Amino acid sequence: MSSSQWRDDDHDHDPSDDEQAKGNRKRSSRACDQCRKTKSKCERSPTDAELCKNCAASGNVCTFLGPSYKRGPPKGYIHAIEQRWQTIESLLGAVIACPAPQVQALLASLRQDDLARDILNRVDAGPFGPLGRTGAEATKEDLLAQIFKSNESASASSRDAARLRRQSRISREVVSSSQDTIPMQVPTPEWQDRISTLLASAAGTGSTFNAEGPLAQRRRTGDASVFNQFGSTSEFGMGQGQDAWGAMYTMPPSGGAQSDSDDAADDAAEGVGHLSLDENSEIRYHGLQSGLSLLNRSSRKDDRNEGGIWRLPMSRIFPLPSSCMGYLRYHEEEAALPVTLPPVAEQERLLDLYFTYVHPAFPVVHKGHFWAEFNARKHSPPLSNPASPASGSSPPSSAHTQPASPVPRVLLLAMLALGARFTTKNVEPPPAKGEMWTGGKKYFDDARAILNTIVHESRPSTCQALLLLGHREFGLGSMEQGWLYFGLAIRMALDLGLNRNSDKWQYRGAPLFGASEKQMRKQIWFGCVIADEYSAVYMGRPVYIHESEFDIPLPALDAQEETEDWQPARCDPMQMVCDPVPARVMSCFRASATLSVIAGAIVSRIYPVKCPGRRERLQALAELESRLDKFYVALPDTLRCDTITKRVVPPPHILFMHMKYWGVVLLLHRA
Repeated sequence: MSSSQWRDDDHDHDPSDDEQAKGNRKRSSRACDQCRKTKSKCERSPTDAELCKNCAASGNVCTFLGPSYKRGPPKGYIHAIEQRWQTIESLLGAVIACPAPQVQALLASLRQDDLARDILNRVDAGPFGPLGRTGAEATKEDLLAQIFKSNESASASSRDAARLRRQSRISREVVSSSQDTIPMQVPTPEWQDRISTLLASAAGTGSTFNAEGPLAQRRRTGDASVFNQFGSTSEFGMGQGQDAWGAMYTMPPSGGAQSDSDDAADDAAEGVGHLSLDENSEIRYHGLQSGLSLLNRSSRKDDRNEGGIWRLPMSRIFPLPSSCMGYLRYHEEEAALPVTLPPVAEQERLLDLYFTYVHPAFPVVHKGHFWAEFNARKHSPPLSNPASPASGSSPPSSAHTQPASPVPRVLLLAMLALGARFTTKNVEPPPAKGEMWTGGKKYFDDARAILNTIVHESRPSTCQALLLLGHREFGLGSMEQGWLYFGLAIRMALDLGLNRNSDKWQYRGAPLFGASEKQMRKQIWFGCVIADEYSAVYMGRPVYIHESEFDIPLPALDAQEETEDWQPARCDPMQMVCDPVPARVMSCFRASATLSVIAGAIVSRIYPVKCPGRRERLQALAELESRLDKFYVALPDTLRCDTITKRVVPPPHILFMHMKYWGVVLLLHRA
């Protein structure tokens, strides 16, 4: 053994300094086999450069046959590498073992490359592949032994497995040494690009819809055996039949798909081809899956489509005579019911209670627009005006001219039924002992009677009435009836397209809705979101509205409602004394709607009928908790509730929003 086996760490050593450094001990980066075996310090012998001190003293031969491994990385780093390796090979092993034809076709395409085929074969024979799993044991030591067996040379294949399990470090070194002798290419970015091209070419030759079996695939790709019985494909004007028929059932290239998707998104944003008008002049929305947007691109000889808006009245009334005014018939049906409204002064008193205690917490009614309609009702004959277009559904005057109309009675009665719950004057008398007080029941019964007559016709005003009646029933403890009212309101809102952003909807170049109508549509929809989440959590039901199913933005802030002072109503029977504070109605409503969206995601992702896996569940918990934290941090100062400093107590609806937040936090963490 030459002295070259001794490697000094100091590579800048000057031979001229040997005499000065004779007494200094030199550190070696490598130990001989005997010192490695006895775990002794290996130092150069001063008398013999071929031996170390220990071998010279014991008379042994000083050899350097063992591996030249230095101290390895930290144990945590090795554990992390092993964990990533096990995860990747487990995933590849599961893919290799999958018997699905699509997966096997993908693997066959990958095996066309030499390096990819070698990687797949080693994974297949490894401890996580289909072949290796049959012989692998359960413990980690047995797993290392299995890896060693699959990589060691033939001369060492007879070693005892127990010994291998005891020598995990040596096992790793032998595995690495044996793998170093195997010629293997190093994956490069060019190789990855080549694999991607290979997979793309393999996917392009296959059929998009392969799940229906060979017969369906043959029929869709235009096989001659199918078309011969009907004659040549040229009879259908297809040119070359196979390409033409295949194009009908395969997805377009990525560029074309993106272009079509952008065009469809633009059409949906403008409402072109997605909107229809019934005989009551109500706007309905139809999504892409309905196909109406495709029909809108073709020329029509009838008058079913006018300016991109379909005329789709209910059955048995098309074509609609020009002299027929459907909205008048609707109003006459509503007014024909024997419903008596209280005097105007009593209505105003109950509405004052409603806008003091109900509206700030659940503002599904546009306050300014409602008062304009209410004043119109006071000065209009009972049967001479149509139903409210202020529900936000009538097209502009260029399409369908309608006179200004008062607030519908069903909405007015629903608001009176809620306002009557906050007073004992001019309402039902106090109940007997042990019975529930039925304040406002008369207004509720009248509203329900009208609702039974018009519920089949979707109108925003009817949707508002359903939300308010459901709100009242939940407050009284009648959850079943309130649940049904909320469900009807949500269905009606979807029918009216309230879940879509209507800011760009146009008719012949003019906006379809005014500013107040757009604001009211947003308030109604997010009222549905709040109602859906509240009823789902309260009754343990699944949510109906998911955040991926609407794109309408939150309602805009109303300066008047934001700065308007809130204080108890003048006719409050409790005679509470409270300093006026800013109401902040719309900012509180926006925060409550955002919180309801998060709560709905918690119900659908954490409390589903089919529980997800533990990993997915933990990921969802962390994500939703982060969303709740961001929501609370982003609250403006006007909506915060500071219990430490002696600030002004916020109004009840802001306090209720904070109660709801902590309830949602409990809902998430108790899972």
